[in-house]
Amino acid sequence: MSGIVYGVYDEIPARLGQEEGDAEERCHFGLETAQGLLEFGCESKINKQKWVDGVQNLLRQVKAGSDANSVEQSMELLMIN
Repeated sequence: MSGIVYGVYDEIPARLGQEEGDAEERCHFGLETAQGLLEFGCESKINKQKWVDGVQNLLRQVKAGSDANSVEQSMELLMIN
């Protein structure tokens, strides 16, 4: 399936085409899917860690067979204003 996340990578290097100044300030993580690695950039380590922890928590819940309500509540925690 195309929308399934199999894993999360906490640390991935910035893309080669980025300017050096931007690459140093932004933090990157990745999601492993059927299409390959999807890369994401965050403006801070705190935002990146929030996303990584949230995705890892969702993956643990799905693996443990948690109910849909628990998964929905966890997804609400990932909302960033």
